[in-house]
Amino acid sequence: MLSYIQDATGTETCQEQCSRFIAAFSYSCETGRVPTSAPLTARAIARRELTAAIVASARRQLAEIGPAALSVRAVARDLGMASSAVYRYFPSRDDLLTELLVIIYGELADLLEAANAACEPDDLAARWRALGTALRGWAVAAPHEYAFLYGSPVPGYIAPRTTVEPAARVTGVMMRLARDLDATGRLVPRTAVPEQA
Repeated sequence: MLSYIQDATGTETCQEQCSRFIAAFSYSCETGRVPTSAPLTARAIARRELTAAIVASARRQLAEIGPAALSVRAVARDLGMASSAVYRYFPSRDDLLTELLVIIYGELADLLEAANAACEPDDLAARWRALGTALRGWAVAAPHEYAFLYGSPVPGYIAPRTTVEPAARVTGVMMRLARDLDATGRLVPRTAVPEQA
């Protein structure tokens, strides 16, 4: 009977608390170590998987119809769910757009950071080529994501502060290269726009 009771604040049920304790205790007995974090509950695993499915569906919509037409209801339809269920994960289209921005900026930053790290730090020309090649390759492979990040703004959407850090990682890679180039003293400052021939 206790396993089905949940209080009004949404805290874990007795069954969930016992499951966490038993999993941690079993781990300690088998390994002789105390776990540093509690194992995920079935509910947490299901939430993570459903969130991933929602995001994957939204990314498909982004490619097919663009960010302005992105719809939580269409995502729910694609997944065969009631829209009210998806709204529990993403209360609005803007929340879903924000999640997509954070994920895509993060993936692009990971790509650029890896391309930069694959080069010798002092080989500035190689770093420049690697970053340019990685960025262009990503943009060609995912033009809808490029347009989402760097194209026209989505009407009515204002990106919250949570998108700043992932976006700054992308520009940060480029700025570090620019700083390193500037430190060589080989950059020639332009004071005037060159005339067209």
